[in-house]
Amino acid sequence: VYYTARLIEAGEAPRFVLRRLIIFASEDIGLADPQALVQATAALTAFDMVGLPEGTLPMTQAALYLACAPKSRTVVQTYAAAQARVAAHGTLPVPMWLRPGALGDAGCRHNNLPAELATLPGAAPLFEPSGQGMEARIVAAWRGRQHINEGRGPLGNAATK
Repeated sequence: VYYTARLIEAGEAPRFVLRRLIIFASEDIGLADPQALVQATAALTAFDMVGLPEGTLPMTQAALYLACAPKSRTVVQTYAAAQARVAAHGTLPVPMWLRPGALGDAGCRHNNLPAELATLPGAAPLFEPSGQGMEARIVAAWRGRQHINEGRGPLGNAATK
């Protein structure tokens, strides 16, 4: 919060500070507390509605929330893994089941997908959860649904029993 105030008092544009809070919410907190991104974007919306000087209050509220939130870099790491997968395997065609309207035409429902539909090229999983904060609960729920995909998770991970 000190550095937020310092930036504003030094003349930095408040929207730039709010942009950094939004990035921080995804980059350093992510799934550990998904509400962090909601708080940061709500602060931007509130700032746009009220302006200065009162707009610093929702900005401060968001900064406090983000400072207190559990931290996880899983979002950044997962995207980097996806980028590496694209670099290694090129641009593969989009599977039919991911194309608009394809599930209705294929006669299958989203919760009854064959295992091969859930796999991605390459052996390593893209998503390696940290277990921080809400991320642990999100992953537990996801693992609970893996049996639907016959041993494969929707992110390409092999199911762990």
